[in-house]
Amino acid sequence: MEKNSNQQNLFKEYTIQNIKDLGENKSKENLLLLIDLYKNYNCNIEIKREIVSSIGRQEVDTLIY
Repeated sequence: MEKNSNQQNLFKEYTIQNIKDLGENKSKENLLLLIDLYKNYNCNIEIKREIVSSIGRQEVDTLIY
């Protein structure tokens, strides 16, 4: 179920503020979504940079590979 939810979120239009909010709200779900966005979301370099920054703000760093 979680994977379908993340896949649906990939089709949403994200802004830098949306990505910052995901980074500030630390959770496993947000981290997984950010990783999926980094791998699969076709976006401009500013959004991609914010995704990387927000991944770095997460506390569950064992999932970052």
